[in-house]
Amino acid sequence: ADGGMERILPDLPVRWGEVDWMAHEEMALTLVDVAVRRSQLYYVTGDRLLPLVDALAHRLAVACGFTAERARAQADELRAYIAGHHVAPREAAHAA
Repeated sequence: ADGGMERILPDLPVRWGEVDWMAHEEMALTLVDVAVRRSQLYYVTGDRLLPLVDALAHRLAVACGFTAERARAQADELRAYIAGHHVAPREAAHAA
């Protein structure tokens, strides 16, 4: 095991162990909560987070003792959130 020190994305300071921390210490129970509200990982990665969704769901499931089915549901929920909320930087200027 990496002990959680490995970065989720090489160019970001957020590490895998922070997912464990959010689950154990901050009582995070959903992947959207972890990726959007608590870590703001989604806001700094945007669509780059998509390939990592399943790995993040698995990490949270292990930390929380979730079933594989619940992990899959949480992954789907985060993918739906990303699909429904993504605003590309070039579009943000015109959103106002």
